[in-house]
Amino acid sequence: AEGEGLVLPKKIRVRSAVEQWLVNVEKSMFDVLKKFLSQGIEDWNCQMFSQWVLSHPGQVVLTVTFAI
Repeated sequence: AEGEGLVLPKKIRVRSAVEQWLVNVEKSMFDVLKKFLSQGIEDWNCQMFSQWVLSHPGQVVLTVTFAI
């Protein structure tokens, strides 16, 4: 609804069994979220909260604010 999106870091080949490429999609999703979460945690102390909230995806904002 907010127009947010995360771009996967690499292309997923859809040539093997469906189970295999879906595992690759899932792994890529975890990797990109891990990267964005790490960046969100790093930026937590460096930015004002209102600026920090607007500069990170909603899922990262929710996860980091509840974890810290």
